[in-house]
Amino acid sequence: MVIIILTKENYYSLEADREYMSVSQLKSFMDCEAKTMAELNGLIPKTGNEAFLEGSYLHAWSEGTLDDFMSNNTEIYKYNNPKKGKLKKFNDIDTIISYLEKDENVMDMLEGKKEVIMTAELFDVKWKFMIDVYNPDKNRIVDLKFINNLNKEFWNSNKRGYDNFVQYYKYNYQMVLYTVLEQIATGRDEVLQPYIVAVSKEVPPRKVILTGFLDDMSEVLKDVSLRLPRIIQVKNGEIEPSYCGKCEYCRSVLKAETMHYKELNLK
Repeated sequence: MVIIILTKENYYSLEADREYMSVSQLKSFMDCEAKTMAELNGLIPKTGNEAFLEGSYLHAWSEGTLDDFMSNNTEIYKYNNPKKGKLKKFNDIDTIISYLEKDENVMDMLEGKKEVIMTAELFDVKWKFMIDVYNPDKNRIVDLKFINNLNKEFWNSNKRGYDNFVQYYKYNYQMVLYTVLEQIATGRDEVLQPYIVAVSKEVPPRKVILTGFLDDMSEVLKDVSLRLPRIIQVKNGEIEPSYCGKCEYCRSVLKAETMHYKELNLK
C-alpha cells in the first residue's frame, strides 16, 4: 500500500481522509456515521461554508498568505469581482485584524511556525493533524478560532445544562489529541501546552486566550479509546454505519419512521 506523504495541497483530500484518522473526522463520526461514510465514499462532497471561508481568511492573515488567499477566493468580493470591493463581512474581518495586530498578547501567542502537518499513531490508528501555530521553543501549540459570539451557550440535554463553545464543538478533544499526538510524533519527554486564541466576529472583537485543556486529558483519551474500535470497523466497511436522523444527509435519504411522540427529541 502506498503511504500518502501529506502536504498542504493534499491534506484535506479524500485519499488522505481515507488513510488517516483526524480530529475533525473523529468528531464527524461522533455526529453521524452515515454522513461521514457518504463523504469518505465520495457520495456527497465535503463542502465548505461561509463560516469556513471567514475562518480561512483569518488564518491566511495569521499565516502571512492573505494576498494569495484573496487571489484564489474571489467569493470574498462583491459579485466575485475584485474590482467591486470586498463583501462587508470581509471588510469587518480586516477591521478585526487591525485590533488583533494591536494586541501584544494575541500577537505573542500567534508567534511560531504556521500550519505544521504531522502524523502519529495512537490507539493503533494512524492520525494526521495540522497545528495552526507551533512553537516548541515557547513550549506551546496554539489554535486560532473565529467564533460568532464567545458568550453563546449551547443546551446539552445529556447533562441537563449548558455548554460553552469549546465543549459544544469538542475543541477540548482537539487540543488534548493534538498535544498527545505531537508528543508521540516528536518523541519528546514533556507535552507542550495547548492554547486556543478565540476571536469573536464582532467589531471590535472579543479576544481570549484559553487554556486548561490538559485537565480533560484522561476523560478525552478514555472516550476516544472506547469509540475508535467501532469507528474503524465502520470506516473499513466491516459494519454498517448508524444514522443520526437529524443532519442534512440523513434527512435526504431516510424514509419517515413511526414513533411515540415522547420519543421525538430522543432520536
